[in-house]
Amino acid sequence: MVQPDGVDMEADGLVDPDPSRSFADVGGMSELLETLNHKVVRPLQDPSAFEEYGIGVVNGVLLHGPPGCGKTHVAGALAGEVDHAFIEVTPADVTSKYMGEPAQKVEELFQIARANAPCILFIDEIDGIAGARDGDSNMNSSEQQLVNQLLTELEGIADEDVVVLGATNLVEDVDDAIRRSGRFDERVEVPPPDPQARKQILEIHLAGRPTADDINLDPVVEETAGFAASDIELLAEDAARKALRADAPIGTDHLLQAATETDTSIPDWVDPEMVAENGVVQPDGVDLQASSLVETDPGRDFADVGGMGELKDRLEDTVLDPLENADAYAEYGIDVLSGLLLYGPPGCGKTHLAGALAGELGHSFVEISPADVTSKWMGEPARNVAEVFEVARANAPCVLFIDEIDGIAGSRRGSMNTSEQQLVNQLLTELEGAAADDIVVVAATNFVEDIDTALRRSGRFDERVEVPPPDAKARRQILEIHLQDRPVAGDIDWDAIVEPTAGYAASDLELVAEDAARHALRDGSEITQEHLEIAVRETHSSIADWDDRDRYQGAEAPRTWGSGPEDGSL
Repeated sequence: MVQPDGVDMEADGLVDPDPSRSFADVGGMSELLETLNHKVVRPLQDPSAFEEYGIGVVNGVLLHGPPGCGKTHVAGALAGEVDHAFIEVTPADVTSKYMGEPAQKVEELFQIARANAPCILFIDEIDGIAGARDGDSNMNSSEQQLVNQLLTELEGIADEDVVVLGATNLVEDVDDAIRRSGRFDERVEVPPPDPQARKQILEIHLAGRPTADDINLDPVVEETAGFAASDIELLAEDAARKALRADAPIGTDHLLQAATETDTSIPDWVDPEMVAENGVVQPDGVDLQASSLVETDPGRDFADVGGMGELKDRLEDTVLDPLENADAYAEYGIDVLSGLLLYGPPGCGKTHLAGALAGELGHSFVEISPADVTSKWMGEPARNVAEVFEVARANAPCVLFIDEIDGIAGSRRGSMNTSEQQLVNQLLTELEGAAADDIVVVAATNFVEDIDTALRRSGRFDERVEVPPPDAKARRQILEIHLQDRPVAGDIDWDAIVEPTAGYAASDLELVAEDAARHALRDGSEITQEHLEIAVRETHSSIADWDDRDRYQGAEAPRTWGSGPEDGSL
């Protein structure tokens, strides 16, 4: 730390010659850090390479966003990242009631910065030093001198090893002259942390503290939707105190209790109505209730889907891998899947599979049916479709599952009324941009040909996957999944149970497991062979009486209904 000669302002209270944090200590904010890395860090670390291409170092960055969301922390981390000294000032350090003194303090501040270069000079709440005013007539002489001096100093550091970061809540609160090009080349928003950032912030503030082996941060992340970074830091400290009083490591229960006892410090920045229970986001101006459509955690993945091995492998190749390795696919010109169409008899697991896909991806699950969007009022169905996709975008990344899509946009061969045509057009429009918005659209129908041809054509639903009745292997796996948390005898002859269920839908097998469990409960025993056999006799295939059974049987890939135990027959 250097104290310049003739400067009354104390450098010792302003200068940190060796900041103890870097970008690795910033939770989330990946886009913001990438911007700073590209615009500030790289030019500072390799100035000759950037000068060769006529690209200079950014000498001013304006950080803006709600209070408590990490602007000061990011500024200090930038200083540590480039190994610069860090100088932090607030309006209290330079303002004064004495005429001319604020301008003098600004001049001395920049003298300290130059003496301690290379450095990052961070001016917090810069609008409190040089705020927007309606014309110079509203400034007194001392305020005008301060702004003029700040402008002069900002101009003069272009060739110095001083990078100035200003922070404000709202960009428009800063004086126009300060904002104009050349003074602050970059304006970067520091928003409230998203789910990934909230989890990383929790991890950072829990590091070095004793935590339970089975700690799960996901429910805490959901509970803290709309919190500022500073709120999450306080929450971690509060949870640590609770754990200390209980003489236990910090667990999920301590964090959740602290979260429920904490309110966001930025309610005016994050509309409380936008954040529903369990972290579901309710978009502004949308009438559809997001909380009734969105599951932030579907509670299942592919391990919870009985059978369907080939189908799951196909989804791994066409959906999961392209999303997880998007850069590699983009290099070869292969787009991410924009739509998946599941078809097959009712009750065979299309909805369950779509939810499992969401769980496998770690996405939210948004489920709608025709009842959610159709209406007798002209134009309302199209508006409802637009709102469904607004909800999906607000809760992205997500899987949007449209059940019985033929009930929303069925094949009518030109006999649509105006409202129906508007609905289909709106759906087509929304599907076009879904992939870019981190939305995987999955639709379900019994028959592909029942869907409007415009929706079926290439580009809307790239993949069409049949979900047939489960074969013998799948039927056993489905039964085992539904029995796994129930007391079951160890001597079950599965072949004797599985064989008579040929032609059962997945939903029928769930009923078999529940029926057997009820019989065992009445007997006060484990679920035995006898209980399962009774349950099979008392149930039947729900698709044996399906009105479209003959039509499905006569489709392009004919099936034999009920002809044997190993064919997945109906």
